[in-house]
Amino acid sequence: MERRDFLTPDPNSPVLTLGKTVINIDTGESYGTLFLLVKEEGLSDFFRSSDPNAPKSYYFLNNRMRVAVAEDNEMLMNPVNPQLGEAIQRCAPNASHGTCSFEDEGNLVTVTDYNRMDWKLVNIVSLSLLTADFRQNIRLSLLIGLLCLVFSWLGASFLSKLVVSPLEQLTRAMRKVVTGDLQSVTTVRTEDEIGTIAEAFNFMLRRVRELLDEVRQEQNRKREYELELMSAQIKPHFLYNTLDTIYALNELDRNDEARDTTKALADFYRMVLNKGRELIIL
Repeated sequence: MERRDFLTPDPNSPVLTLGKTVINIDTGESYGTLFLLVKEEGLSDFFRSSDPNAPKSYYFLNNRMRVAVAEDNEMLMNPVNPQLGEAIQRCAPNASHGTCSFEDEGNLVTVTDYNRMDWKLVNIVSLSLLTADFRQNIRLSLLIGLLCLVFSWLGASFLSKLVVSPLEQLTRAMRKVVTGDLQSVTTVRTEDEIGTIAEAFNFMLRRVRELLDEVRQEQNRKREYELELMSAQIKPHFLYNTLDTIYALNELDRNDEARDTTKALADFYRMVLNKGRELIIL
């Protein structure tokens, strides 16, 4: 690729000349040479990016490390940046399959050898462009992770409330029972294990109340039976014997004992005839 004033339609535009000898395939006679003139513009058009905002560029270097094809006309036929040229030379021995890459001033430089013309294709891409999708994926992953965390927290709170709330209600009811409130019951809203425990607790409270009522009734009946038994034991001879005892005590001048005996007999009959009540209505 060079600028020249011959074999070119435009001396100011660099051209690439490709030559091919044309021969007769039957006789081997040479008809002459066919020259193909390729303007640099025709090659550099392929380097134009479809995205003008994308910070990347392509250009070809010839064997003298001069820019042969580039989108920027000011770079044409000029030597490449010396620092970049040295980096390309150092990268060449480490090339794998004719391609090597290295970082230069925040850009990723990829060099590919084109041996048929002894050219090198240089591709310069901003690392920020390459990592843009990566950073976007990181932000998206963090956003999804945050949303998953929020939904997990909401789900855990809902499940905790769904499971713990019946347990707390059951615990409060048990504490009331400990303080002596046997009327406390817990509401059964579920049919799981917690609901089974709540039903068993309510059934236990009902049975305890029923048993306490039965005990009270038995105690009342027992007291009535005792009073009835005491009343049945009062026979006429009991009264006669007591009166004879009082008479005998008086005969023996044991007046204090006769007085106490009389008082005890009166108290006894008062208690028996009034079924154990201390207060008697006039």
